[in-house]
Amino acid sequence: MVPVNSVVGDFRGLNNIPIRSHGTQTIFIRDVGSVEDGADIQTGYALVNGRRTVYIPVTKRADASTLAVVQAVKANLHASSPYCPMMLRSVTSSTSPPT
Repeated sequence: MVPVNSVVGDFRGLNNIPIRSHGTQTIFIRDVGSVEDGADIQTGYALVNGRRTVYIPVTKRADASTLAVVQAVKANLHASSPYCPMMLRSVTSSTSPPT
């Protein structure tokens, strides 16, 4: 297996990963355990000029276009503005986490 930095579409498929083969017998993850979606929903906040702000992390799949993701996020931020409080404004940042 090769580690990748991406999101799994259907985590239940990970149960079918072979762990070990011996002759004609293969042992899969499902034979010794189970795969569950136990990840917490990521929440957080940030400070801008000393004021608390909403922080929304955005991730993309390895096969997705970065430019397309950025354009979709910006379009959806503007589309959701009528539903937000008047004092809320959107500001985007192009910083990336360290690798």
